Amino acid sequence: MDRGRMLARLIAAAFIAIMLAGPGGAVFPSSLRWGAWAACPAGMQPEPETFRASYSRPGEREVRLVCVSPDGRRESHTGMAIVGLFAKYFIALTLLFTLLGLRKRTGSTTAVGGATGASRSVPAEVEAKARALLDRDQKIVAIKLVREASGMGLKEAKDWVEALPSRPPSTTALPASDAFPAAVTPAAGRLLELKRLADAGLITAEEYEAKRAEILAGL
Repeated sequence: MDRGRMLARLIAAAFIAIMLAGPGGAVFPSSLRWGAWAACPAGMQPEPETFRASYSRPGEREVRLVCVSPDGRRESHTGMAIVGLFAKYFIALTLLFTLLGLRKRTGSTTAVGGATGASRSVPAEVEAKARALLDRDQKIVAIKLVREASGMGLKEAKDWVEALPSRPPSTTALPASDAFPAAVTPAAGRLLELKRLADAGLITAEEYEAKRAEILAGL
């Protein structure tokens, strides 16, 4: 897990826990009972209460947690109650943020899996042509071909084409009209395929002329 994200979650959980335990306890005194585990000794019962101190302004009330023993002895442990309440809030919020982070990561993984599944929408003949283009070091043309045939985004098509060498080829055979002529030389086959791509508008005229000149120079 990314340490930066974990630190951000801990800071956020700590801040919210402080707000809930401090000001929140003042607004809802009964919530101080949740921190009694750290405040009241065994056998003593927590009793949150509001009171008016001698230093309070008119209308201002204070909140405290009193621990009452079986014999009626009363001890104020408000500070420890707030600490105990903070600890509970902090642990709960940290777990919540962690679960939300895991859920987000799972959603991202599912989205990636969905993008991979888009390969099923690529026709077998397009896959075969993309493999042939890869063999000729024409990855960009192959990506463009796959995008137009499947509707994939640029990144999905790029990942799909780059993964072709590691995947078994489709068992569906190419139609005879799309297969490369068996009687021509490799250079002639490359020229024919280049012309077919140019006629289909998959490459520009400049790209066609540059690649054609490269093929002819290699004869």
